[in-house]
Amino acid sequence: MRVLETERLALRWLEDVDLGFAFLARFRGNGYACEAAAATLDYAQSALGLTRIAAIVSPGNRASRRLLARVGLQFERMVESPADSQAVCLYASTRSRPVAEAHR
Repeated sequence: MRVLETERLALRWLEDVDLGFAFLARFRGNGYACEAAAATLDYAQSALGLTRIAAIVSPGNRASRRLLARVGLQFERMVESPADSQAVCLYASTRSRPVAEAHR
């Protein structure tokens, strides 16, 4: 069964490692994105040793913005995507401990 439509851990135009996700419509709203984002962030920090993780999201995508905040990323600023010159929200997190521990 295919749940993820796309998956990436880095955009070349961002200075940071980027967390990205997109789910097929029928799988949205089930908590999969939150679970996957938290697990990916934990792995990026604990196994890969990354301390700063970023994510971009369209300003109107309130569900994804809430999800990013829930897993510990904070809004930093608006940035322009070179792909289409659209302004997007940049979220980022610098962690001293894994996401799973931070949300207990």
